[in-house]
Amino acid sequence: ASSSALSSEGGEERESEVHVHARCEGCGVELQAERPERVGYIPPDVYQQIKKNQRVTNEEEKQVDALRDKERDIAKEITYLRNRQAGKRMSPDPEKQGQAEKIQAAVEKLELKRQQIRHQIHHL
Repeated sequence: ASSSALSSEGGEERESEVHVHARCEGCGVELQAERPERVGYIPPDVYQQIKKNQRVTNEEEKQVDALRDKERDIAKEITYLRNRQAGKRMSPDPEKQGQAEKIQAAVEKLELKRQQIRHQIHHL
């Protein structure tokens, strides 16, 4: 199996590391580097490179998941603040209107942070 015809399949989790088994895209056999006489053998250096690439991919997926969680939290906070702001903006009380302006400034900061997170996700 050539390195360009490889895919991966999810495995089970042990010691907080996801174990992924490399498979040949052509025939589906699980690749291995220990026994040259067995089906699925590829040179150890090629096998190690595949495993290294899979670990990087797993780490990137974890980073994206964490960033998406942060983005969801920010979106919830923005919704909460906008709901609070709506009631204060309509009030004739200048103090409440001032609070509404402060809330708007907080919302704008959160929106900027949310855009930065989306940018980070896009570049992972």
